[in-house]
Amino acid sequence: MTSLYFFHVANFLSTAHELKAYNTKIYCINPKTLHNYMKSYNEMPKNDFKDAWVLADFGRVERCKNLSEWRGATFVALQRLTRYRFNLSQNLSKEKLYVLNNIYLKFSNLKKKEGKNDTVNPFSSLFGATAKATLTEFLSINEII
Repeated sequence: MTSLYFFHVANFLSTAHELKAYNTKIYCINPKTLHNYMKSYNEMPKNDFKDAWVLADFGRVERCKNLSEWRGATFVALQRLTRYRFNLSQNLSKEKLYVLNNIYLKFSNLKKKEGKNDTVNPFSSLFGATAKATLTEFLSINEII
């Protein structure tokens, strides 16, 4: 099964108590891998029965040996954590840009260092501790000078 249809079927089969007695293992196979395996059967008609037969043959010749067994709960947890981390990084980037825009309105000449020999710009990072302390303590450039 391709697209998103595999997920619920794989979860159902991997948690089915009726199948546990037979010591079954559930694998999700990349459709491209199976399609390439199917090419080895020249001129085989394309129908559901033959597709099921080729899939069973794929498992019979131990092509699933290198695949990892389906772990639905682990997959979902990792997927959610990855999406959450991606969302956090996107939000952090957006908020930093928002803060930099507001800082620019107040201190338009504020820049970070452009190298080790830069003596004009004092901050190596505009989000570092020194820059934060300076921006929160002083309300204008005149107070700094």
